[in-house]
Amino acid sequence: HELCELEGRVHGIKNYHVITKEYNDDIVFLRKIVAGEALHSYGIQVAKLAGVPDSVIERAKQILSGLENTGSKKNAPVEAAPQTVESAADPKLLALQDELRRLNVDKITAIEALVMLDDLKKRYT
Repeated sequence: HELCELEGRVHGIKNYHVITKEYNDDIVFLRKIVAGEALHSYGIQVAKLAGVPDSVIERAKQILSGLENTGSKKNAPVEAAPQTVESAADPKLLALQDELRRLNVDKITAIEALVMLDDLKKRYT
């Protein structure tokens, strides 16, 4: 992650992470904080824990797989998910899609993202 690179460039910044255990597609945070950057990003697993719908989780996995296969996460094109007739007619889903489309993930912290996920979950489920 780009944020982890700041430790070597900005005085006073140190990386820490929570130790985790992975079981299949699930993650358990072991409540122990240690120095250094995390070996993996757990955004999809955290979204799953936050109650994000399975269809969104599956689409995120597809996008991540595509990004990993291109070797470039920053500039790789991401195709929009095809809309079903049901999703196109659902105003609640359209509002959620609009909010997600306007979200700039490059300009928010991990904590802000979790708060936003929690808010979206409360409003749309």
